[in-house]
Amino acid sequence: MKIRIIMICLLGLVLLNACLEDHTNLDYNDVMLPDTVRVIDKVSGKATTLSHSEMFQGSFSLLAGTEVELEAEVVYSGGAELGYEWQFDGSIIGNEKKLHHVFTKEGRLILLVYRGDKTKVTDYHMLINLIQPFGSGVYVLAKQGGKTVVDFMRYYTEKESVTFLGQPMEMNIPYYEEQENVFSLYNDGEELQGSEPVKLVWGQGKDKTQVMQVLDRDWRHSMAFYGKTIEKVVGMDDEFVGEPVNLFVKGMVNVGMSTLLYGEQGDVYVRTNYDNGTPNTGRFSSQRLRFDDPNDVPDQGWMDVEANLVVADKQVSNNWAIIHEKSKERFLFFSVSSTFMPDDTGGVDYSVVLQFPEIRLKDNEVALHKFDKDVIAVLPPLGYPQRTHIIYKDGANYRLQAHTISASIYSVPHTVRYTIDGNTLLGADVAALLDKEGTIVMKSQNDSRQDIFYVISENTIYQLDANGGNKSVLYSFESGRKITNFFRLTPWASQSAAPATQYFSGWLFAVAFDNGEFKIGRLYKDPLKPNEMQCTYLLEKKYDGGVADIKFIYSNVIM
Repeated sequence: MKIRIIMICLLGLVLLNACLEDHTNLDYNDVMLPDTVRVIDKVSGKATTLSHSEMFQGSFSLLAGTEVELEAEVVYSGGAELGYEWQFDGSIIGNEKKLHHVFTKEGRLILLVYRGDKTKVTDYHMLINLIQPFGSGVYVLAKQGGKTVVDFMRYYTEKESVTFLGQPMEMNIPYYEEQENVFSLYNDGEELQGSEPVKLVWGQGKDKTQVMQVLDRDWRHSMAFYGKTIEKVVGMDDEFVGEPVNLFVKGMVNVGMSTLLYGEQGDVYVRTNYDNGTPNTGRFSSQRLRFDDPNDVPDQGWMDVEANLVVADKQVSNNWAIIHEKSKERFLFFSVSSTFMPDDTGGVDYSVVLQFPEIRLKDNEVALHKFDKDVIAVLPPLGYPQRTHIIYKDGANYRLQAHTISASIYSVPHTVRYTIDGNTLLGADVAALLDKEGTIVMKSQNDSRQDIFYVISENTIYQLDANGGNKSVLYSFESGRKITNFFRLTPWASQSAAPATQYFSGWLFAVAFDNGEFKIGRLYKDPLKPNEMQCTYLLEKKYDGGVADIKFIYSNVIM
């Protein structure tokens, strides 16, 4: 019996030794180890010296989504030929001294250095930390090769030695770096579905969770991803209770803890978001948004809202939206209110649709509750003053009407109020531009004065003052193309800033044309040519299916 026990123990020791040898593949007594092993980041030049006796003795901070080059530098006194293998989170990603790889997630990187026939291996462990590139830059929603894609153009600056008017100096020079098809890159190759991209819509809850919604005309192919990581949140085909009938997506806005999705046929659907308004935490009802007009005679009860346009008061953190019902010649007010529980344990937000009240009108003014004019554009407040502007056509004339809107939502009864702060006849030169098909009207972005307007027609950007007058040409691009999307990325450098700052900082913009061209550029004044606006392109690309939308994000804030 004792002999059997001894034999079993000896057999166990043999098997244990074999398992350990198979697992570690090391035999330090039998082979000479490398004298020195360094891994060098060829982009940054950072080098880390590694040791086989320590775990995670090295770490690299790399830019997520871009190809990096790491190189093993090994000093070895032995006679055996060395081989190399790189592993990341259990998968082999390279077998040369140099590693070329795109990291999209953080994890453990292992460098295996083996001798001879790979029976003797030394492993070196490193941590990969990723710098997420989505803090500042431009999202582009487009079609390429028949597929919907989202590209990201990362913004960064480099301090460089430059010469200005013969004087050497140090300046921060802006650059943009392209990352193609980022959704697929950060979601294990999954492609965006659909072939009719519509818009990009940014949402953010009170907990600062940021979500980008990719809208496709076919609602089933719309998709949301996290703004900081591009990781998929949910597809819209999983966001409805029931199924909407004949929904063809036109747009979406986030209002408080609610989201309004509206279609080409005027249908509007509401989603209540939970977890402090975190986007995509609730589900849309397949029942359309309805409104009971208190003034209809005879009383028709609750009827479906027929939205031609839905505009929120701000682009991200907003409290209300106005809905234009062209068929009923009116605007409606939408917001959310809360019903609080008696024990103060919390509450549930619900939708509030209100009619604008009757007000005393001056000459040429139009009431929001009975807006019997052809609406051209609704421009929400972007800063101060907090005015909503409506451009409309009245016969052969175009007019600009300004409004200040406020509401009492957290009291009963709910009320909305507004004043008309001005009604201006636009000049004939502006009217001629508005008569052209495809003309875009927008407010100035990233400016302390928000009552500045751009009229974008054909290949030219015009600037108007607060009253819609004093038209001036900001810049004309190359002829033979029409602007389809435009976004001002930065304000002008202050007029009090040094001439060099004004020259090198300039005015950054993103623009897309009807031929599929997309450009990021810099407008600036050359002191040697003070009467001419100059343009330098920082990034250029062409999409064979065109650009659907552009969104600019700066320091994790959508603009």
